[in-house]
Amino acid sequence: MRARALLVVATAFAVWASWATAASAPQVDETAFRYVRTLGCSGAGSCVFEPDARLYAHAKPGFADLRVVLPNGSQVPWRKMPRAADERAIPAAVVYRGRRGRRAETLLDVGPRSPRLDGLALEIPDSGFVGRAEVLGSDDRRSYVKLSTTVVYDIDGATSARSTTAVFPPASFRYYLVRTSGVSAVVGASSERRVARVPLVQRTLRSTRIMQVGRTTVVVADLGFPHVPVGAIRVSTATPVFERELSVDSSADGAAWVPVAVARISRLPGSGIQPVDISSSGRFLRLTIANGDDAPLSRVRVSALARSHAILVEGGGTGALRLLYGNSRASSPSYDYTRLPPSLLRLDRVREGQLGSEEINPLEVVPSVRRGFSDRYPWLAGAALAVAALAIGAAGLAAALRPRPPLPPGDGAGAGSS
Repeated sequence: MRARALLVVATAFAVWASWATAASAPQVDETAFRYVRTLGCSGAGSCVFEPDARLYAHAKPGFADLRVVLPNGSQVPWRKMPRAADERAIPAAVVYRGRRGRRAETLLDVGPRSPRLDGLALEIPDSGFVGRAEVLGSDDRRSYVKLSTTVVYDIDGATSARSTTAVFPPASFRYYLVRTSGVSAVVGASSERRVARVPLVQRTLRSTRIMQVGRTTVVVADLGFPHVPVGAIRVSTATPVFERELSVDSSADGAAWVPVAVARISRLPGSGIQPVDISSSGRFLRLTIANGDDAPLSRVRVSALARSHAILVEGGGTGALRLLYGNSRASSPSYDYTRLPPSLLRLDRVREGQLGSEEINPLEVVPSVRRGFSDRYPWLAGAALAVAALAIGAAGLAAALRPRPPLPPGDGAGAGSS
């Protein structure tokens, strides 16, 4: 009897604590968000969805203003989908640094186990630069294999941009020689251990234009919205065998372009065309294929790819879920859910969520800006200027019509003696 009584008391306390926690959770002020959309998740358990171009364009960087709410307005915690357990950043030891002509050279050692890599995050101390990083791999430091040439940059302007990651096809060398031009030095680097390459998701292109300019084929792709991350470009063509140079530029407005990659694309008998790794978040992508003296590639098509940035929403709530975003004053939320280890998230039971169409939030209240007296009555400024102009004109006219006093004797124009 005593044990049963204790069990009943403990259960009642747990229910009360759960209710008190839910009741004290801060409610979301839905009037402060510009956009709203539904998130379809059937059944129980956590839900995962992939952000689309509209969410990237209209939410704050890192989705700091994103809130997931139930019909009663209470928040549902969310977090970014954890990376696979076989990925982790590892530092690369600097064997030596120096210069050879106009290029800086850095030899990096990632360890004797030769992890499988497809990129190096270079530590470049400069600012305001556009350069190139050539990466070569070796196991014995005597012979090297060229892997790629990547454009690195740090540009200030209306939209600042910085990218110092050298990307290359997956490789398992111990040593990596990095030759850079346009920068002072590479003082260090880190890499990501990727035993299993992360699947890529395809970005939707609003339009694609293909032009033949001299001996080059130029493809301009429009993602439809800015701030959409793209990590790779895939070119497809009906030409069976070729090997050509490709340069990729990115732009936020279609006018000012920033180089993001220089590579070679090829197809040999029995092989396919490998995607080209880039790092871009602009709305437009421009691909320039150098044809030389060969005919342009036949039936060229371009696909934009990116690593998954899936968002995981905690389960347990009842009712339809809604996404709120588009609040420039919102800060990143803080949930216990984001600090749980991946082993407790039960990722094997996660359901796929479906994003609804984006809509303007009907509850949004645009904050009013308090205006001064002159802002409320702008016509007074024009009237005051007109009155001042009339006063000055009247004073000038009165001065012109006023009679002149007679000249004293001897001061006339014809006075004097010879």
